[in-house]
Amino acid sequence: MPVPHDSDTVVTPQEPVYYEPAFHDHFAPVAVNDTSITPLDSLPVMAPAQGVAPQSQAHSPLHDTGVMAMLLVVIIFLLTSFNKGFKYVRNIPRYLFSVKRRENLFDDHTVSETRIQLALVLNTCFMEGLLVYCSFSDALQTAIGPRIALYVGITTLAAIVFYCAQLLLYRLLAWVFGDDTSAGLWLSGFNATQSLLGLTLLPVTIITLVYPSTTPTMLIVALVLYILARIVFISKGIRIFFSNLSSSLYFILYLCSVEIIPSLLTYFGTLYICQTIKF
Repeated sequence: MPVPHDSDTVVTPQEPVYYEPAFHDHFAPVAVNDTSITPLDSLPVMAPAQGVAPQSQAHSPLHDTGVMAMLLVVIIFLLTSFNKGFKYVRNIPRYLFSVKRRENLFDDHTVSETRIQLALVLNTCFMEGLLVYCSFSDALQTAIGPRIALYVGITTLAAIVFYCAQLLLYRLLAWVFGDDTSAGLWLSGFNATQSLLGLTLLPVTIITLVYPSTTPTMLIVALVLYILARIVFISKGIRIFFSNLSSSLYFILYLCSVEIIPSLLTYFGTLYICQTIKF
């Protein structure tokens, strides 16, 4: 009798074996919908990005090509004149304080000394022009915008005109109240104070340009230097022309009409022109 094969063996079906997964604590073995998750369609829509209103770029004389070109020209003119005109620079203390009367005071001046004197005065006028521009309000400087070189040129031109007007006025006063020798002594003192003032204003102006936050302090320093220069010049004029007590009235009139009022009128007039004229 043949032996039945294993495949012919009838196997009774059994229930599938279920192995419960080893979940961590607080996890149920049966997957359910998590009600704590907010559906995507109910999430708020992200607001579009909001930008910042553009602001005008701050302009400064230090970053203006025209102003730096003018400064470079003034410095080069000063340096090239200094080599042959050193004698005038060496004699500045004598021009400031000496009242020794001698004839033909200007006869020993050479062309080189005249050139260095012109360069020093031009340097003074340009430094004054830059400082006057820096004294303008932030609103006015913002309105000027990139046209800094034009307005610095206006302030520098005003300083040059003011210097020439003073020079002519001093010549007239010296002609009325003195002689040629007194006039020469007085005018030499004026030019010497202006020349020295420009040299002292040069570092003040550079600090003002490089560090704009120091502008108020540097303007005060510049004003003090200007007043000191005027005091030295006025004191020399007193030593030349003040002969008796009756001259005190003329001296008071001179201070008001020549030294104080013209300076204020020039500054506020320049400020008015820069505020009203649009280029």
